[in-house]
Amino acid sequence: FDEAQTLPLKLVTPTLAALSHLASSHKTSVVFATATQPVFSHLHTQISNHCDKGWQPNEIVNEPLALFTPLERTEYRWHSPQQRWNWNYLAEELEQHQQALCIVNLNRHAQAIIEEIDNPDVLHLSTNQCPAHRQNVLAEVRERLQNKQDCILIATQCIEAGVDIDFPIVYRAYAPLDAIIQAGGRCNREGLLEKGTVHVFAQKMKVILQMEVINKLPI
Repeated sequence: FDEAQTLPLKLVTPTLAALSHLASSHKTSVVFATATQPVFSHLHTQISNHCDKGWQPNEIVNEPLALFTPLERTEYRWHSPQQRWNWNYLAEELEQHQQALCIVNLNRHAQAIIEEIDNPDVLHLSTNQCPAHRQNVLAEVRERLQNKQDCILIATQCIEAGVDIDFPIVYRAYAPLDAIIQAGGRCNREGLLEKGTVHVFAQKMKVILQMEVINKLPI
């Protein structure tokens, strides 16, 4: 299983119970591969209700923590959630860099940032694009990065898993921890810098109430 953390929550228990049965009764091996391994072992008791063996995974390397030392290629800068960034401020931050990746949680957030950036060459990657178009964007990004050309990419989390790309600096909107760690995998990926930088920020949200909602509020 590649990118095991993407397994939908409602499917975790039945999937792990089925895999546990395959491993214990049919002599199969199950390997979960990901940079952000879920702690599925906490579900042992719950899975035991469906499969006698429960879920008791084992590491396949002797000293797993020792593997992290060579991978310390980035530093995280956590900006206070009380200091929320609006899109204009974020655009100004991005425009200070020749090459930078910004990852946000929603397609409309990505579009809002692009509209604030005064640069016609800014690139966009999201699930609003078909797979072929996303591949074209990634090809252009890699070419620009390799040639040390200007490259500002605004993306959603579709870039976080299984995408081999290397930016010197990454901006990531607040999200679940596994998503933030995955974003770090797009920063200094090749180890060309002593340290890459990942900025984790909270965005300022505009709350717009529709009139039908307002009319239902008690007065």
